[in-house]
Amino acid sequence: MYLFLDDPAYDAAFLELLQASEFSSFVQIIQHDDRLLQVLQKTIFYQNHAETYSRRVVTRQQLNTGYATRLAAQEGIDWLCHLDSDELFGVDRTCGGVSEYLSRFDDRVSEVFVPNVEAVPQQIEYRDAFREVALFKKTRFILSEKQWLYMRYRAFRRFPFVGYAHGKSVFRPRHFIDIETPSTVHHYHPDLTNASVVIDDSMSALILHFPMCGFEMFRRRVSGFNLHRINQYEESESGIRPEGVIPEARDMVLAGKEALLPEYYREEIAFFNPREIESMMGLGLLVRGDQYVRF
Repeated sequence: MYLFLDDPAYDAAFLELLQASEFSSFVQIIQHDDRLLQVLQKTIFYQNHAETYSRRVVTRQQLNTGYATRLAAQEGIDWLCHLDSDELFGVDRTCGGVSEYLSRFDDRVSEVFVPNVEAVPQQIEYRDAFREVALFKKTRFILSEKQWLYMRYRAFRRFPFVGYAHGKSVFRPRHFIDIETPSTVHHYHPDLTNASVVIDDSMSALILHFPMCGFEMFRRRVSGFNLHRINQYEESESGIRPEGVIPEARDMVLAGKEALLPEYYREEIAFFNPREIESMMGLGLLVRGDQYVRF
């Protein structure tokens, strides 16, 4: 695992915690420091996006993914997947583990695009959302057209999804060693119709996304160090800011209305109404997380 640290407010404490854990033997920590920056500055992608490097999360993520791809290829790693700190890779229990799942794809396949699902928080706080969240909202690749239209235009919320709603790729590093950066943080090839790309909508594997699972996680995401950091949900390449939960909540903080955030979390992000959950289940919009082994 290549772990890129990006938040100076938590990096020191996290380093200490990780070094004392059982996982330290297979985690390579890469800090966001001058040494890394010197390497990244040599890429064409950095030179074209230097202005947004410090404030735009996805700029750093694309550069970090390219850096990790070259490391993985040199170290002989077969598959790689870019996961955020609020994501896990889930494999259906009937498929075995990650290795068993990926073994079904021959060497002609350079990347496997896996749909994501978004966690449905049903509590104010979680001790460990990765283990405790039980339900997830299905996204574009695994919803029927009717379900997708219902989710978008007749949804139970103004914003059906907190984050993204399509998926991410698992890819072979050696196939991309000569490419500086992926086309997006979600897939390497700019075109998912490429012959070497498999879009697996069978739900055998999923990206399990846990954005805003608990009020404190939500509060940190829209204030403090994160107040002026943006990602693809908050500003398009053209500079136009889409509507969404994160921009709205940040506007509240900037306006000095942070005291309203708990109510906003309860109304716009958390799901406390059993009838709402029951209705979504009946329409086939949710998937149960306990059928997936989480990695």
